[in-house]
Amino acid sequence: LFATATGRCLLEIPKKPSGVMALRIRADNRVAAIATYDHVIDLWDLDGERVVRTLTGPGDGYTNRIALSEDGRVAVTGGIDHFGGAADGPDRNSVRVWDLRTGRVLRTFASAHFGAIRGVRLAGGRAVSVGKDGVTRWSLPGRHAAAWQVSRPRHHGQIDEAAREVAELVERAEETLSTGDRRAALALLTRARAVPGHERSPVVLSAWHALGRTMAKVGLRGTWPVRTLEGHGAQVFSVAVSADGRTAVSGGIDREVRIWDLDTGACRHVTPAQPSPVDNVAISADGGLAVSASRDGAIAVWSTVTGANLREVDGGRTFGASPAAFSADGRLALIGTATATVQLWDLSAGDRGECVRVLETGIPGRGATALRMDASGALAAVAGGDDTVRLWNLGDGSLRGVLKGHSGPVRPLCVSAGGERVLTVAGATMRLWDAASGECLRTFEGTSADAVCFSPDGHFVLSGGKDRAIRVWSVDNGRCVGVMEGHQAAVSALAMTRDGRFVLSGGDDRTLRIWELDWVLAPEPGDA
Repeated sequence: LFATATGRCLLEIPKKPSGVMALRIRADNRVAAIATYDHVIDLWDLDGERVVRTLTGPGDGYTNRIALSEDGRVAVTGGIDHFGGAADGPDRNSVRVWDLRTGRVLRTFASAHFGAIRGVRLAGGRAVSVGKDGVTRWSLPGRHAAAWQVSRPRHHGQIDEAAREVAELVERAEETLSTGDRRAALALLTRARAVPGHERSPVVLSAWHALGRTMAKVGLRGTWPVRTLEGHGAQVFSVAVSADGRTAVSGGIDREVRIWDLDTGACRHVTPAQPSPVDNVAISADGGLAVSASRDGAIAVWSTVTGANLREVDGGRTFGASPAAFSADGRLALIGTATATVQLWDLSAGDRGECVRVLETGIPGRGATALRMDASGALAAVAGGDDTVRLWNLGDGSLRGVLKGHSGPVRPLCVSAGGERVLTVAGATMRLWDAASGECLRTFEGTSADAVCFSPDGHFVLSGGKDRAIRVWSVDNGRCVGVMEGHQAAVSALAMTRDGRFVLSGGDDRTLRIWELDWVLAPEPGDA
């Protein structure tokens, strides 16, 4: 350690046998972090000339990038966890956030970049990492450490008594709900959930969600992962869920369409590889048919029961690489073309579908960058390269209005089930619009997303992006009310079941994940 003013050597740290891979000195020049090839990081007290803590990373790799917070409480590191090979693929790298007071890893962002990590920094309350594939910002975990909670043992008689109490409360709630008294049913189920050990018991949750189908959802009590679905060989681009929440369809860059049984997590069918990546999928209202749109413009209809290809849209491959969207029942397809037109197809007409309308969008350049329809297929939102979104009445082909305000290309976007609201994303800005007036109702700043969707009631929106998290936002106040984390790469697709109980997400980590949402319920003004 040298003084820059005099060039004098102030401290010489003993040589490391495995070699030094990275070194960082804290801003106050009192602490240094030194990473060695044996995936060990030593924290040196430079005043006392001693090691005060050693951080040990997992795997057989090494840490080659370090950043320290100014207060000395947090470190961010980047490096390789495991050296790949012919048998297990490329090197696996990660970004980690450390609590330097305890030596604990607070968060691991696995597969952070494709290729070597070139740098890490702490800035503006976030971690920033740089690789060949670009710059990624990561949300840092909060610094609150929950206190230990003592789990007090209870006699089996007390456990049985609690179970009987809960069963009685649930039975009374169901009887009360059958009479239409939702307010009283909510009070009874709230009491049942307050019994220790029963907040998330299946019988209580089932009754709670049944009540939620008739009551307003005003917030989130909690979220948790249910199941991970694996099988895709590459990034998942699109997911859709049937009305009953039991069947899902997915598509991605591996050119496959997969049909899933959400009750068991099993993949029922995998279609033959399509000519190009599958960018969009939909499923019919009864869950019997799946629809896919490939990047070359091919539209195919599949049986979810047998996995067979039932039909392809006539002339589908003439549209060129372009976005597509489907109505909620999968009957209508909206397809962008390279000639700045958007075509509406009735996929149920004839043996090969029928183009029922052509919209002359007037979008400059190559046309639409993103498309979405409302559930009924009455309203279309078409985003173009001119930073605007055009709203169309698909019944008569008339232009309803143009949404202006973004300062970059809009991608992605979504439309609420009833067509009242439109959500758009451009860069790090997400905007909520009134479809009737074209007014921007709310702006969510600093929110980058690669996938968005509305909740079925339109009171909440979900977003997912490169920080690997899924966020739930209140439309009423713009606040983030919940965060779901678990994907090991960017979140690229989102869908929600019709009852709002489950979310299905797809990611660059080649997985689909099912999440359960536990809603805060509130009586409507007219409830008894």
